[in-house]
Amino acid sequence: MKKILYLGVLCTILLSACNDDDKGEITPPRDVQMLVVNEGVNGEGGLSVIYGDGTIEVNAYEKANEKILQGSPYAINSINDKYFLTASAPARIEILDPTTFVVLKTIDYEKIGMPRDIIPISESEAIVADSIHQLTKINTVTNTVVEHITLAEEWGMEEIAIVNNKLFGTHLDASGIAVFDIDNITGNPQSVIPVSISKSVKTCKMHVDKNNKLWIFSTGKNAESRNCAYWIKIDPETQKVDSVEIPFFKRGDEELELGVPMGATYNKSYLSLDKGTIYFTLQACARISAGRDRLAIFALDVNDNSYKLYRETPGVEARLNGMGISPEGEVYLCDANGTIAGFVRQFPANETISAIQVGIKPRMIWFPR
Repeated sequence: MKKILYLGVLCTILLSACNDDDKGEITPPRDVQMLVVNEGVNGEGGLSVIYGDGTIEVNAYEKANEKILQGSPYAINSINDKYFLTASAPARIEILDPTTFVVLKTIDYEKIGMPRDIIPISESEAIVADSIHQLTKINTVTNTVVEHITLAEEWGMEEIAIVNNKLFGTHLDASGIAVFDIDNITGNPQSVIPVSISKSVKTCKMHVDKNNKLWIFSTGKNAESRNCAYWIKIDPETQKVDSVEIPFFKRGDEELELGVPMGATYNKSYLSLDKGTIYFTLQACARISAGRDRLAIFALDVNDNSYKLYRETPGVEARLNGMGISPEGEVYLCDANGTIAGFVRQFPANETISAIQVGIKPRMIWFPR
């Protein structure tokens, strides 16, 4: 009897093993190398995913959820091991599984809004910027709206930063930097730092470096009426303002040489993984005799305030919507080429340019950190 029982158990184990072999091994989750938020057209946005093995999922959101991404997505961030994606028309925040990209829950706004940047302020809450005169606080555990905070009529922010329990945001008409107390956000800012931010760059990303200083990009004229770009550096504690001036050269200048800055047009920037370098776009001299320029990437060292040409990026000009720098230092630019397909163009150090097809009108590149 014992022998029969033993043989029965053994057969069961063997059959089970055979069945497992028939099913094959479970494929482990692939490492996500890069996410691309696509603005799309006609109210149909999207999300593209590039995996570490080189696989590209152009319509990752649509494939995972069997529906299009309605409206216009703006930004994505990783909070509590989930992806939080802001979108408008209608105003909402979609919470995605970080592996499958399936929508786990949608936080719908109870009022009109245009959600923009999203930043966690604690283990359970985040603040969402909005270009329609409000900030929205959400609970990232229960995934609900805590409150919509209506700001004074002239205030509306697309890019924000959090430093030392303070929230910083650019004025809608770019006339200063608003400062709010995270624990007591009201309709009016606690203070306003009177720095001039040109309107054309008010959506440029704000960065907090490894020294806990806040950096904001702007353009204007210096004391000699020369056109310049500026990286404004703010000490969050004292609100002391310093700046790095980047003068522009023009045709006929004796100092004009290849690679020097000649202008600022699209104003995209990205902070390195170690928070020690800010990469940003400027127009650089491409031909001295004709005074011609083209888009290029410059790098600012936050320790000594020095800057230099980092990478030339030929072929991407008026269609630039966003940029990203990989942890390895490779340059990626969003090329919104028409309404049929978009591309992320890679500019590696060896200058062998490549293109990755993504969704329509890519607007943001995000590397998991």
